[in-house]
Amino acid sequence: MEGWEGNWFPRTPKIRHPPTPKPLLDAVPVCPQPFCDGSHKKEAPGLSSLLFTPTQTGPALLCGCKRTRSPPYCDGSHREDAVQAAPVPARS
Repeated sequence: MEGWEGNWFPRTPKIRHPPTPKPLLDAVPVCPQPFCDGSHKKEAPGLSSLLFTPTQTGPALLCGCKRTRSPPYCDGSHREDAVQAAPVPARS
């Protein structure tokens, strides 16, 4: 993978989480799952948090597979063959 995806994952990950519907409030930062919980420090060293402040109020589908081309929003990338065929990472 190249670009920001390569920084997030050095290989194609199998999705663990589907898109997450979340109600967003304009200009209110949020941190609970699917947002940063700090697990990347152990499970994916080098992965960093994506600072996200909503620009509109309302429902949104947020990416759970980390393959979206428009983070943090889901763009359907989890349906791509490379993602669907990827091995499931082992849980620690």
